[in-house]
Amino acid sequence: MHDMNVSSREPRRASTLVAVLSVVAVASAVIVAASLVLGLAESLIASAPSVGGKTRATFSTDVVHRLDALVAAFPGRAGVWIADRDSTAPLYAHDANTKVTTASLYKLGVLMEAERRVDSGQLRYRDLITIGADDVTEEGSGYEVGAMLSVDDALEAMITLSDNGAALALWHLFGGDTIDATLARAGMPDFHVTFDSTGNTVATPRAIGTFFGFLARKELVSAAASERMLARLQRQTINDRLPAGLPKSTVIAHKTGNLEGLTHDAGIIFTPTGERVVVVMTWDAYEGANAFIAEIATIVYAASMESGGAVDIP
Repeated sequence: MHDMNVSSREPRRASTLVAVLSVVAVASAVIVAASLVLGLAESLIASAPSVGGKTRATFSTDVVHRLDALVAAFPGRAGVWIADRDSTAPLYAHDANTKVTTASLYKLGVLMEAERRVDSGQLRYRDLITIGADDVTEEGSGYEVGAMLSVDDALEAMITLSDNGAALALWHLFGGDTIDATLARAGMPDFHVTFDSTGNTVATPRAIGTFFGFLARKELVSAAASERMLARLQRQTINDRLPAGLPKSTVIAHKTGNLEGLTHDAGIIFTPTGERVVVVMTWDAYEGANAFIAEIATIVYAASMESGGAVDIP
């Protein structure tokens, strides 16, 4: 006779062994899958958008929290784009794809088109333009109707003084649609200088940031044209926003813009550890915008000086 208790335990032992082996197999599969996912994630991070083979940088959590808190406390709306010169990905972004009335930031597109034409020989700095009746609007200008000035002087007044008459004279010379086409070909389809039905031009903070990214890398039009644009933007005389809280020796190439309820500043801050592109566009904002923009620049500058402010992703 067979011992029924012994014979009935053998299948149970076999079943238990099979179950254990199954668990081990599943666990191994999970580990392998996790390793593959982790490897893929690391590959994606390593291949994040970069320029010149350099790794992408990112702000520390502390810096991001400080910027988030500042934006949340602002009594208006804001679009922000902050980037390292050598990356097409932002260090920080908030509402960066929102189309915002540009105010005088549209003059950046006019500047680019002028430099494109100078580079190609279609335009010379010494060429003369005339301020027309359509160029002097209620926003004002330092020039009267009929005034003649060189292209170089018009560009200087448009950028460093934000003169509207000089800007519109150049805008009428080039044509808004032509400038838009130049911006689109260069990779900025969301930067428009053609006036819409409300009489405004629009752009996203990301598009303005892209403009300054190209400029920082000296890839806007050409290296020579980029150098000329950088030098002109560094001569900006309206310095009550991005530069306001920075050390006086800080070099910054930037352009401001403002209309009722709108206050902007965008440019390149040359920090001791490299260039930072900073774009801040505010709307529905009637108080505190200048200080808000200045504080963002201060945080960015301080982060560049701290070891924890920006880290490389291997």
